[in-house]
Amino acid sequence: MDRTRLEDQLILTFLGLLLIIMLAVGVVHRITNDFYIAHAISIALAMGKGLFPEVYFLVPW
Repeated sequence: MDRTRLEDQLILTFLGLLLIIMLAVGVVHRITNDFYIAHAISIALAMGKGLFPEVYFLVPW
């Protein structure tokens, strides 16, 4: 039972990080029209969410 719960948490974390990356790239690319800045900001947000999962950046669960 605990193993399934851990797998579910890992899947949700991965999907949350993917959502952060997709949203950040889309929004920043639309605002700045610079692809590389969009990726840099999205990577920073995803790393922050991965390092500090208790802090809600864009995806509160």
